[in-house]
Amino acid sequence: MVIILAMVLTVVYFWFYTPPRAREIDRQIAVTDLLVPSEERLDLSQDLTRYFAWGLPKKDRGAAPSLLHFFIGRQRKVLDLSLGRAQKEIRDEKIGEGKIKVWSMLNMGTVVKTSQKAIGFDLADTYFSSVQKGLTDLIDVLLVTHGDRDHFDTELIKKALREGKTVVFPANFGFYFEEAEAGQIVEIESGKTLDLDGIKITAYQTDHRGEGDFNKPNAWYLVETGGFKILHSGDGLQFKKVNEAVSLKSRNDIDIFLANSALSTENIAEIGPKIAVPLHLFKFMQNRESLDESGFKAVSDKYSLNQDQLAGIEMKFLFPGESFEYGNLDR
Repeated sequence: MVIILAMVLTVVYFWFYTPPRAREIDRQIAVTDLLVPSEERLDLSQDLTRYFAWGLPKKDRGAAPSLLHFFIGRQRKVLDLSLGRAQKEIRDEKIGEGKIKVWSMLNMGTVVKTSQKAIGFDLADTYFSSVQKGLTDLIDVLLVTHGDRDHFDTELIKKALREGKTVVFPANFGFYFEEAEAGQIVEIESGKTLDLDGIKITAYQTDHRGEGDFNKPNAWYLVETGGFKILHSGDGLQFKKVNEAVSLKSRNDIDIFLANSALSTENIAEIGPKIAVPLHLFKFMQNRESLDESGFKAVSDKYSLNQDQLAGIEMKFLFPGESFEYGNLDR
């Protein structure tokens, strides 16, 4: 009994205690300039990677950390701080007319907000925290690209539905939620566009990370709101319909591309956005190798190999919880 009590107290201690080092890393993230990426931010990315790596397994010993790591690991300590700050900003900030603001959350999770609307993409609580779920009352629409655990969160979606929000899935997603009222859940077919109270959404069926399986629902979403066009890639890589891919890549009017960092320089250049934001950085709650391969330096080095292809495209590397604003004067 004494041993069990000691174990419980240890877990409780680690759950509530935030180490000074976590607070210092979060403070440094909050005060660094959003350059692309400066030496200071590259160094900070390395510091964050080293800090996150504590307790993670190596790839040859398992793909994910133990359940205990989700409770006492260092990742949650920093993320609760940075994502909590982002949640407060999303709630409190008033976005001016003709402007849009983008917040990076976890993996491909993002929130975009204009003067009229707020939209969430792939919001999921992957580390036993309430921060992500607290975003549901701050958005108007939630878009889900596919069913992976770090993109699709059943409890978060139930909460959004109870709050009267609309949730958008790719066609044939097929999940049933008792909490949903008529019209709250929308499944959109590839190549089709729907209008949700002034938010236009077009879906493009893809595979998952180049696996070539187009039977599982996966989608890129093109969202038009407030005069801006935002493209979100989820984990998609190859398009099911060539004509849809050609149509999308020939538009040349995308303002912001929220792009999975697995996409190549050529993939981003083909879209030709004004701003590209590599996401799925700092692979959360996975192995050490995945974490190392998804930091600022590794990803920026990958894109710098063919830097000339990205001429005219502004690349923005965001830490979790960071944001940037974009407006008509920047267009």
